[in-house]
Amino acid sequence: MKYDIMKKDVIDGKTPVKHPNVQYIVGQTGSGKTSLMYKIQHNDYVIIDNDLWRGYYPNYRQIISKYHTDEIPEIMKTMKEWRNRLIQELTLQHYNLLIHTSITNVNAVSEQIQAFINEGYSVSIIAIACNMYISKLRCCTRYIESVLRKRIWKICR
Repeated sequence: MKYDIMKKDVIDGKTPVKHPNVQYIVGQTGSGKTSLMYKIQHNDYVIIDNDLWRGYYPNYRQIISKYHTDEIPEIMKTMKEWRNRLIQELTLQHYNLLIHTSITNVNAVSEQIQAFINEGYSVSIIAIACNMYISKLRCCTRYIESVLRKRIWKICR
């Protein structure tokens, strides 16, 4: 199963800890969450970021070449399911987690934070905000980059 391969790769080199931490990096799309995530020292943290796992989706390359995007509802649904399952499993095992997300459901995140606290985690949140025009510009840039990637894949095949 692709999830099992993804999980193995995500936790490779990481070990559970006695006093686990979870760090959230939150903000709207295009605010710079990913850039900040890579600047934070996270060697002993498992990174929870759906965008990093899309390539594990079955027949991923064929799907994006057919639809010209990876923003397909079925892929998004599966990534969310994998994310929730991974968080649940790794929390019970006490791994340090770095969660990269745009919060779309405050109540769900509040419940998740409470579950972490109940499991003995310390929790910190880094919130990033930017001007809405910058956010939109970065979203457009991402779209253009995804189109270029698709064309490069086509050429390299």
